[in-house]
Amino acid sequence: MTRLNYFKFLVVFLIVTLTYSTPSFATNYYVDNNAAGTNNGTSWQNAWQSFSNINWNTISPGDVIYISGGSTSKTYSEFINYPEGLSGTQGNPITITAGIDPGHDGTVIIDGINFTNDPAILIKNSSYVIVSNLEFRRWLDTPRNLGTIGVFSSDHIIIENNTILGWSQCVKVASSQDCIIRNNIMTTIDNSENQTDGIYASNNTNNIYEGNYINISNAGSNHNDCFQGQEEGPCIIRYNYMIHTGGSALKPVDSQGIFDKYSHGLHQYIGNFIYLPNHSVSGQQMNDAVLDQQNPQGGEPASVYALNNTVIGASTHTFSIEADYPIVKNNLIIMLDNISVTRYTGALDKSLIDYNLYYKNGTTGNEVILNYADFSEWQSAGGDLHGLNVNPQVDIDFKTLPNSPPVDAGVNLLDLGVLTDLLGVTRPQGIAFDIGAYEIISGSDVYPPELIDASLTDSVTLKLAFSEFIDSASAQDVNNYSISNGISVLSVSSSGATITLSTSIHSPGNYTVTVNNVTDLAGNVISPNHNSAPYEMLEDPNKGLVQLSIIDATASVVPEPEHSPEKTIDGLGYNDGDPDSRWAGDTMPEWLMFDLGVTKSIGMTRLSFYNWNNGRIYNYSIKVSTDMNQWQEIVTNATSSSEEWTVDEFGLVNARYVKIIFNSSNQGDWAGLWEGEIWGEGATSIDDQSNVGEYRLDQNYPNPFNPSTRIEYRIQKTGRITLKVYDVLGNEITTLVNEEKPAGTYVVEFNAAQNSNVSSGIYFYQLRAGNYVETRKMVLLQ
Repeated sequence: MTRLNYFKFLVVFLIVTLTYSTPSFATNYYVDNNAAGTNNGTSWQNAWQSFSNINWNTISPGDVIYISGGSTSKTYSEFINYPEGLSGTQGNPITITAGIDPGHDGTVIIDGINFTNDPAILIKNSSYVIVSNLEFRRWLDTPRNLGTIGVFSSDHIIIENNTILGWSQCVKVASSQDCIIRNNIMTTIDNSENQTDGIYASNNTNNIYEGNYINISNAGSNHNDCFQGQEEGPCIIRYNYMIHTGGSALKPVDSQGIFDKYSHGLHQYIGNFIYLPNHSVSGQQMNDAVLDQQNPQGGEPASVYALNNTVIGASTHTFSIEADYPIVKNNLIIMLDNISVTRYTGALDKSLIDYNLYYKNGTTGNEVILNYADFSEWQSAGGDLHGLNVNPQVDIDFKTLPNSPPVDAGVNLLDLGVLTDLLGVTRPQGIAFDIGAYEIISGSDVYPPELIDASLTDSVTLKLAFSEFIDSASAQDVNNYSISNGISVLSVSSSGATITLSTSIHSPGNYTVTVNNVTDLAGNVISPNHNSAPYEMLEDPNKGLVQLSIIDATASVVPEPEHSPEKTIDGLGYNDGDPDSRWAGDTMPEWLMFDLGVTKSIGMTRLSFYNWNNGRIYNYSIKVSTDMNQWQEIVTNATSSSEEWTVDEFGLVNARYVKIIFNSSNQGDWAGLWEGEIWGEGATSIDDQSNVGEYRLDQNYPNPFNPSTRIEYRIQKTGRITLKVYDVLGNEITTLVNEEKPAGTYVVEFNAAQNSNVSSGIYFYQLRAGNYVETRKMVLLQ
C-alpha cells in the first residue's frame, strides 16, 4: 500500500459515520456533469450538471450533496460556490462528498487550472458543514489568500479524507472555532509560489488538526510550512505526518519568527512525525519544528503540551519550545547534522521536561540545550532527569525497533489525556509509553498485525486489542477465533484496532484466545508469533446481578420529539440502525432519569452514549434516589468509554430513580444516549420485603443478540412453568421450558442458530407460572 493510500485508511476511528449523523428526513442531492435528465439534483439521472447549477436554496440541515466520480474518476474544472451563511445543525450537518453508488464512486477531481483568484471552496460565516473524500488539484489563490479550501468565521466545520495537490495554501482556517481538519493528504506540486503552506491557521480557537499527511517540498521563501498558525485560543495538533525540505514543518509563528501577541490558551502537539531532511537556512527560529511562547502582552500565558512526537531534522533548532511552563515528554529528537539539538526558553519548570530521547548523528559540535554545553550538564541542572542521549535504533522509516532505547522508556501520559496511540489502540493503564510517534509507517505497510491484549467486559464479551487497524471483512469470520476450555465464539464485531467477541458463558478461570487469518488494512496476515493472548476471569462481573426493568424515562429537555427519553429503554439502541432510537438533549449540562417503579438494590449501570463510534467522549455523573427528594451521587464526573457500552460498577445501593447527568463532551454541547441499562438485585423491593420470593422474568442479555442470549427468571413456588418464544405475529418459535420446577432462580439460553425459521427482527418471550404471565421483547441482529 502506498504512503498516501495508507493515510486514507489511517485513524479510522476519527471518521464521521454519516449514517448516524444524518437523520431519516434528510435529502440526498446529486451532481454529475454527464447527467442527461431534468438536472434538478434529485437522482443520478437527474443530477445537477455543474456546481453552478446547484440550487442552494433547497439545501437544509442534514442534506448530503454527492458528486459523481464516474466508475474510476471524473474531473470538474470549476469551483464549488458554497453560499455564505448556509449552515447545518448539530447532528445534522450539510455534507459535500464523493458519490458512493456503483458507477459514481470513482475519484472526484476538482481542477483549478483555469482559476487564479478563487478557492476551490470557501466556507464563510457557516456552521456544521462537512467536506470529504474529494481531490483538489492546481488551485492558485495567492491574490486573495484564501487557500484551496478556505474556512472563515465559521464553527463546527469538518474537512476530512480529501486529497489536495496544491499550488497555494492547501487549507486555510481563520477566525473559526471547533473545527476539525483530519485525515487529509496535502502536498505541493509546484514550488514557485510563496503561499504553499499545508495548513495555515489564524486566530482560531478549539480547532483540531489530526491524522493529516503533509508534504511541502522545495517551497518558496514566504510561509511554506507544513503547518503554520497564529492561534488565538487552544488547539490540538496530533498524529500528523509532516515532511518538509525547505521551511518549517510545524510552526505556530509567522515566517519571521514573530509570535502573534494575541495567542494564548493550551496548544497540544501529540504523536506527530516531523521529518526535516534538508534544512540549511540559518537563524534562530526559521527552521524550528515546534515553537510557542507566552503572550507578550501579559494576560493568559500560552501552555504547550509536546508529547510523543518524533522530530528528525537538520537545522539550528530541530526541536524548539518557547513557552512558560511547557510539558515536554516522550519525544524522540534526532539530529541529522552536527549543530544543536534542542532549545527551550521561557520561565521553565525543568521538571515538566522529561523522558525525552535526544540523538545527534554528526561527529563534531556540541549539543546545546538552553545555555548548557552538553546533555549531562543539562541534566545536572535539573533538566530532563529521565531523558536519554543515545542512538534510538530506528529503521529506515524511523519506526522504533524492538528492544531499542525508546521502548517503554517514556512516562505514562494518561493524566494528560493521551488515551490512545496513533492507531487508536488504548494505552494500557500504568504501562510506560514508548518514546516518539513510533507507530507511523512510511512507505508500504509490510508489518503484520499483532494481538496485544485480551480482556473480558463481562462473562460473555471478550475485547481483543491489536497493534494496528484490522480489516473488518477478515475479522467477521467466527472460525478465525478459538478459545480454550470449550468457550465458543458466537459473533464478532470490529472497530479500528479492537475486535469484540460475543462468546458462550465464561466461568472463573484462566483462558487463552488464538486468532488466525485476520489481516490489517494492507492485507498483512496476523503474525503467527503474536496471535495468542491469555486472560483471566476471577468472577463474573455480573454475578448476582440481573438487568432491571425500567418502567419510565424522563429528561430535563426534549428538543426533538423523535428523540424522546423513552427511546433509551426500548432495547434497540445503536445496533438497530435507526438514528431516532435515542434521546437527544440541548444544551449540556442536561439529565436523563430512569424510574424502576419500586425501590431496588442496584449495583451497576451500562450506558451506550451517542456518537461513541465517532470518538465522542462524555463527562457524566450518576445520582440515585428513593423518593426524588434526597439524591446520592454514586459516580462523579466520570469519562465515558470509547467502546459502545460504558460500565460503572459500585456497591449495592437502594434506589428507585437513577439520574444520568451529562456535564460536557469533547464534540459539542448536545447530550445523547442510545440505550441505558440498570443492573441489580431485581427481585427485592426495599419497600416491601414480602416480595423477596416473587415471580420475575428479566430482560434477556445481551440484547440485541446474535445468535445466543440468556434469559433469567424466578418462580415463587413449585409448579409447572413454560417459557416460550414468539415472533411479532404471535407464532410460536420454540419452547425453552415446559416442566415442573421448584421455587428458585433459573437461567436458560436461547440460540437462534438452532432455529432455521428465525431471522433478524423483534421477538417476544413469555413466562407462564400458574396465574403469573409476563412477556418481554428481544431483538435478533444477524
